[in-house]
Amino acid sequence: MQLNRRRGCLGGLTSRIVISSLLTALLSGSAFAQTGSELERGGEESGRWKPPTHLRAQFQLQGVSDHCKTGGYNARVHGKAFDGSWVSPEAYFIDLYADDGACPQYAPGTPNRDAVRAVHAAGKKAICYVDIGSAEPYRPDYQEFVDFDKRCSGCLLGKTYDSGDPFLSLNNRKGERTFVLAEMEKRLDKCAAAGFDGVYFDVTWEWQVGKDVTGWNISYETQLLYNVAMLNMAHMHNLAAGINYDLLQIKDLVAQEDFHIDESCFDYNECDYLLPVTKAGKPVLQIEYFADPASVCSQQPKPYDFNTEFKNQDLFDHPWSTCR
Repeated sequence: MQLNRRRGCLGGLTSRIVISSLLTALLSGSAFAQTGSELERGGEESGRWKPPTHLRAQFQLQGVSDHCKTGGYNARVHGKAFDGSWVSPEAYFIDLYADDGACPQYAPGTPNRDAVRAVHAAGKKAICYVDIGSAEPYRPDYQEFVDFDKRCSGCLLGKTYDSGDPFLSLNNRKGERTFVLAEMEKRLDKCAAAGFDGVYFDVTWEWQVGKDVTGWNISYETQLLYNVAMLNMAHMHNLAAGINYDLLQIKDLVAQEDFHIDESCFDYNECDYLLPVTKAGKPVLQIEYFADPASVCSQQPKPYDFNTEFKNQDLFDHPWSTCR
C-alpha cells in the first residue's frame, strides 16, 4: 500500500457562499449530521490533540516482519536531519489495520492497537490512515460496498485505478453518499477504539481527475462537502484530522483540518498551494520521493515552513530522513 497520489487539470475555487449554503444539504437526514453552523465552525472543540506547526512525521504504510510484536510497525525510527543531527519522528502515520501479511498472527480486519501502544510508549502520536474515496478489495468491509452497488444497480463502484481499487461515487442520487459516510464513520469508530490520536484521509480529489478516470462526475462542491464532512466527523470522534493532497481545495479546507499532507510538491512545483496551511498556524506534513534534499531543505523554513521527510514510495519504515 502507498499513499494514492493522482493528478488532474487545475481548476478554479468556488465561493464560500456557495459552500456554506450546501453544507447542511450534504448531511441532512443522516444520523450523525451536524447543523450548518456547526459544520462551518468545524465542530465542537473537545480537547483533541492539536498538532504543532513543527512536527516530524513518519509515514509507514507497509508492515515489516522484524516488528511483529508491534503490529508490523517500527515505533523507534531514527534518521538524519539535513544538518547532520540524528532525530526521530514525533508522529507516526500508520494504517488502521495490522493484517497486510507481514505479520501472519493478525487476523483480517484487526485494528493495529499493538502499533498504537508502541508509538504511545515511545511518547509519540499515532495517526490512522483511511482511504475515503475508493473501495479497497482487501479491507474487511469491502463486501458491504459490493452489496450496496448491486442493490443500486451499479451506482457506487466506478472505474479502478492502478491499485485495483474502484472509485466511489460521492453523489447521492440513490443514497450512495449517505451509505459511504455511514461506512466511513464505522472506520473512524475503529480508529478511535484502537487509541489513535488522529486520522488522515486519502483519495480526496475525485472531482479533479474527472469521469474518465473515476467513472463519476463529481463536482467541486460535492467533493468539498464530503471532505469537510469527514474532517468534522473525525473531530466528533475526538481525532485530529487532515487531508492528503487535494491542493486546489486547501483554501476551503484549512479552517476545518488540523494538518495537511502532501507528496512531492517540490518535485512538481506545487508547494505554493500549501502556504494557506502554514499561514493558519497548522503543519504541512510533506513527503518527497525523488527531489534532492539539498534543494528542498535549503528552502525551509523560508519561503516554506513545511515538515519534509524523504521516503521511498513503498513506504516501509526505512529509509527515513528529514529536513529538520
